[in-house]
Amino acid sequence: MRELHIRSNRMTTRALRDGRKIQTRLPIRLPSGHAPEWWSPIHAGGGIPSQMAIDNEQLKVFVLCRYAQPGERLCILSRRTGLTNFLGRSRKVSRTEVQITDVGVERLQAISEADAEAEGAFAGEWEYGNGEGTESARESFQRTWDSAYAAPGYGWDKNPWVWVVKFERIEA
Repeated sequence: MRELHIRSNRMTTRALRDGRKIQTRLPIRLPSGHAPEWWSPIHAGGGIPSQMAIDNEQLKVFVLCRYAQPGERLCILSRRTGLTNFLGRSRKVSRTEVQITDVGVERLQAISEADAEAEGAFAGEWEYGNGEGTESARESFQRTWDSAYAAPGYGWDKNPWVWVVKFERIEA
């Protein structure tokens, strides 16, 4: 069984264990020098289920999701460092075993309040220095995203393309 490592904070890890996190967004690494506006989501391949991809028609290039496809079972490990997908780790190490139900593509800022909640975010999750908290799950998701992905260049303000991986928890 493959493992999927996702960057997270303590709240995200808790939401995953509690079953409140049932989807995750992962940045799509486009070939360098390719503006995000040049790309659009497509269904690629004739397999069942079909694979979601992101396509650049002018360059005749497309990128498949390398993290997961519907029907796959994965062990998800929540970590604060690294985003990798590899073989060979023990199932005993994993925090959560899931089955992928859907993989989609969207721009990061297209996330809805309901999807932010499905990411495990909630209003008031983050506190500002003045004692006030975030006002919505979407705003909390934005703060969580930036804490993990702004430094490598995939911040909320960049509105990158992301894989939307939906899953259901499998009880061992």
